[in-house]
Amino acid sequence: MNQELNLAHIDHTIPRLALRSKDAATALGISERLLWDKTNTGEIPHCRIGGAKVYPVDTLRAYLAQLLEQRVATE
Repeated sequence: MNQELNLAHIDHTIPRLALRSKDAATALGISERLLWDKTNTGEIPHCRIGGAKVYPVDTLRAYLAQLLEQRVATE
């Protein structure tokens, strides 16, 4: 049986749980190159799904909160 994939039923308003590098960099307001540098040093965590590196949105939020806490603590 040859069935076509019908995507009309998918709710496109469902928030994304993870972002690819370009979208993650845009969300953080940094360049993709800086994101890669911080990823490679382990500063910004990521995970792999298949061959794709993805950045969980909650992890990006936690990263920003941590940066803010560090800044407030040093002022």
